[in-house]
Amino acid sequence: MTTAVSQEEQIATRIAALQTALLEGDCALDPAPGRVISNYYGQSVPADEPCGQLSFRLVSMAPNYQNPAGRVAMKPCAINWWDVAYEVKIVRCVPVVSDQGVAPSPDKIAAAADQIRNDMQQILSTLLAQNWIYAVGPWTPSIALGGGSGGSWTFTFRVDAAPC
Repeated sequence: MTTAVSQEEQIATRIAALQTALLEGDCALDPAPGRVISNYYGQSVPADEPCGQLSFRLVSMAPNYQNPAGRVAMKPCAINWWDVAYEVKIVRCVPVVSDQGVAPSPDKIAAAADQIRNDMQQILSTLLAQNWIYAVGPWTPSIALGGGSGGSWTFTFRVDAAPC
């Protein structure tokens, strides 16, 4: 007899694997962010560490009632699987106007933009390498607040429905 794995366990396993890939894999973020928030539920993850924070947030979860090819009949309770949308977000330090009113140099602004662009590409490469992710949404830049800025990718994957 096999024991069904809950949706929560399936999601946690996949997000942990993605986190490991982003911190230790072939496309690891460099430098590694100083803070990682592995699982956040809410509208937006607060950027508590503007100089390096990686976060994962549940965006939505929807039941799927389709009867996919290869399945003889729908499962009890009619839900075959769940489509889970997640966000992975990176926040990095960006130069800001000093307390004395001095604007950052163009070189510092360009270096910060290069870091965020590199992060964007590293995260995308890592997402595309996961065979369980079936859709990746657009990169969404975040507004610069408190000396931190970055952006996020959304991605979608499926988890099996738990038996009723």
